[in-house]
Amino acid sequence: MKQTKKTSIWIADSCIACGSYSLVASPAILMPFVAERALNWGPVDIDESWNLSDVKIGRAYTRVNSMGCIACGTVFVDLRLGETQMARLYKDYRGDDYVSTRIKFEPHYQQKNISFNEPYKHIPKVEAKIKDWIGVPQSVLDWGGGDGLNTPFRHVVENLFCYDISGVELCEGVRKYCSETAPDVFDLVVCCQVLEHVSSPMEVLTEVKKFMSHSSFLYLDFPFEKLMQTDKECSEMLKCKRHWHEHINFFSEAGVREILKSAELDLVHLDVMEVGVDGSSAKIFQVLCKLP
Repeated sequence: MKQTKKTSIWIADSCIACGSYSLVASPAILMPFVAERALNWGPVDIDESWNLSDVKIGRAYTRVNSMGCIACGTVFVDLRLGETQMARLYKDYRGDDYVSTRIKFEPHYQQKNISFNEPYKHIPKVEAKIKDWIGVPQSVLDWGGGDGLNTPFRHVVENLFCYDISGVELCEGVRKYCSETAPDVFDLVVCCQVLEHVSSPMEVLTEVKKFMSHSSFLYLDFPFEKLMQTDKECSEMLKCKRHWHEHINFFSEAGVREILKSAELDLVHLDVMEVGVDGSSAKIFQVLCKLP
C-alpha cells in the first residue's frame, strides 16, 4: 500500500491500515471546531433570507462518511486533511489561539485543556515497559511529541530530540530536532498518540524509519477506542460513529498488525495498557517494532 504526501484534502477510497477497498460507509459530520480551524468550513445557519426553496431551514455542518474496513476492522473518516490543513489545525497546539477558537464551539474544553497540560501519569509505566524490552536507550527521537512534556525518558536520556509540526515551545530537557545537530539514527524512536490524528499513517511510519538502524526500535502507542472493543460488524459500529474530531483513525488489533506489515516493520511486541486520561480510564495499544 502506497500513500504519498498531499498538500490539500482528499477522500480516502481504501483502508488507511491495510489498503483494502472492501469498505462500508455511513453518514457522519466533521465536528465544527476542526472544520473551522482546518478548513474555514464552520457551521452555518440557513434561514429564509437564503431564499433556497428546496433546502430546509436549519444548521448545516460539514458532512463526511464514517468508513469501516471489512478486511481488518479499522474505522476512519473518509475526508483526509492535507499538509496545509493539518498545519492550520495543529499550529500552536493547545495554545491560546487554539483554545479560544475551540471553546467557541466546545465551552467545556477550557477545563479539559488544563488537565491535558499536566504530565500523563502512565508515562513511568511506558518507560518501565520499554526498559524491560530493550533497556535504557542512549538516544531518543520523539516524532509528533508536541512540547515533549510526555516524551519517554525525558528526565533520563541526554541525547533526546523532538519533532512536531505545532511549533510549540519545548520543555526543559527536550531539544528541537534539527538534522545538523541531531544523530542520523536513534536507539529509540517514539511516536505516541500520533497515528490516530494523521491522514496518512503509512507516510508517518515511512518517515520515522529513516531515523532507524537495524539496532533501533520504534515504540508506538495510540488509543484502543471503546468503539473498537466490541465484536460488532463494521456496518453496526458505524451506526455509533456519527461525528469525527481530531482522532480520525480508530484502529483494530488486526489493523495495527496490517499497517506494520505494509510499512515493512517487524512486530516485536503488542499489548493493551489501561491508562487514566482526563479523569477517566481508557485503553491504549502499545507497540514495539523494528526494521526487518
